[in-house]
Amino acid sequence: MALTLFWRCEGTTLDGTHDYSAGDTTATASGGTPASISATAVKIGTNGILCSGTNSNMALDSASIAATAEGAFAAWVWVTTWVAGSSVINVNGSNGNNRIRVVTIGTSGSGNFELRCKQAGQTERQIATTAGNLATGNWYFIVATWKSATTSATLDVYDSSGTIISGCAVSGTYASTNVPAELTTCKWGDEGAANASSYIDNIFWGSVIADAATFLTKRDITSYTEYAGGSILPHAMAHYRRMAA
Repeated sequence: MALTLFWRCEGTTLDGTHDYSAGDTTATASGGTPASISATAVKIGTNGILCSGTNSNMALDSASIAATAEGAFAAWVWVTTWVAGSSVINVNGSNGNNRIRVVTIGTSGSGNFELRCKQAGQTERQIATTAGNLATGNWYFIVATWKSATTSATLDVYDSSGTIISGCAVSGTYASTNVPAELTTCKWGDEGAANASSYIDNIFWGSVIADAATFLTKRDITSYTEYAGGSILPHAMAHYRRMAA
């Protein structure tokens, strides 16, 4: 396993004991109404990231955290304003059209999440959950992976108890032209003019797709000290076998 980031979202400066980053440790807030660390947005612990409105997000430099070749990321997400096409997790390059992101699609109550991979100047690859009937006002644990060597990607969405939602375990393939040429920034929240809003908590990132299984079992931890050395439960191993197939 190769964890590169665990952020509890308790503060914009990551704690040296309870958070972990292989790279940047100071988050930057953006937006017309800048994203903030707030108790309103909490799922685990005492705070989470509150994103409200146009381009409202928290960002870390992606160096040593995210790479184009392979990766996995996860986070608890609660959408407060559902706007189709708005990102909730996003890593992009200096050219904003190099990106890997998860966006909302459809409408609240019949919505889904979609994983999008794009290289600047090329066609974007889209892998969407189906019939999730996802809506505002619910915590979802979103887990995504990609691997260029096998041109594979997965997107799984779990409910607040950590149970996969029907129609929300999807996988697909993509061409080399879908792989971002470079990545520079990891962002949580909206990027653009969608005017969407969300809460985000307990963020994970890893350098190999197998990390996704551990993220699921560790989704509710309150400290990085609880991450290392943990076992992978049977349902998480089933998820890993599906990704590796």
